[in-house]
Amino acid sequence: LFLRFEKFNTWAAAKRLALYWKNRFTVFQDRAFLPMNQTGEGALAKKDVALLSTGHWAFLPSDSEGRAVLFHDASRRVRQDHESQMRNMFYLNHVILQHEDSVEKGIVGIIHVGAAPMDVKQPNLQSIVSVTQTSFPFKYHCVHIVAKIQRMRSVEVSVPL
Repeated sequence: LFLRFEKFNTWAAAKRLALYWKNRFTVFQDRAFLPMNQTGEGALAKKDVALLSTGHWAFLPSDSEGRAVLFHDASRRVRQDHESQMRNMFYLNHVILQHEDSVEKGIVGIIHVGAAPMDVKQPNLQSIVSVTQTSFPFKYHCVHIVAKIQRMRSVEVSVPL
């Protein structure tokens, strides 16, 4: 996967693979070499699995091009420590690697913001994006942000809701 993503540039693939393991060790520490699963006995601890089970992240069926679709519902987000969020995102990115088309086609992200505030400058988001961009052999094809829309009288007149 790493070679295909880097178009068979062995040095670039080796660098990305090394960063994957470096970041995996940083994120999971003593659990880094355990299996990536949701048993609570692998790389994810029980509290990480509990956070994942809130449904704030979910995989939807692949799109018409076969790309993996990752959905985030910000309204289901619970306050959790930064480390647990990082472990969850690393795990989800690892699952994306099971979709081999993601290497060439990328993935689709859908973020349902709803009424939840979204701070793109928050350290968690920046570190998650950084680890994803440098460590994993896929890119986002597109990201759709869905916000809660207030009903407006002028819009209702022209476009019935």
